[in-house]
Amino acid sequence: MSERKDGGAAFPYSYSLSSHDGQVTVYHGNGMSLRDWFAGQTMMAIAGSRVDWTDISPQMAAKTAYEFADALIKERDK
Repeated sequence: MSERKDGGAAFPYSYSLSSHDGQVTVYHGNGMSLRDWFAGQTMMAIAGSRVDWTDISPQMAAKTAYEFADALIKERDK
C-alpha cells in the first residue's frame, strides 16, 4: 500500500505558556496538512464560481477538491 503524500504541515505551531509558579509548558503541533489546505482553497473556488453546482453532490465536490490538491502537491514535488 502506498502512502499518500499530504505535502507536510501547512500551519505548524509552537508556543510556550508560563504559569505563576514558573512552570513552562511548550505546545507543538502540525496544524492541517498542505493537502487539506489546498482542498479547502479549491472548495472555496468551487463555492464562489459562477458554475451551476446544483447538480454536483457535496461528495463529488469534495472528491474534486482533493483531486486538485493531489495534483498541486504532485506538481510541487517535481
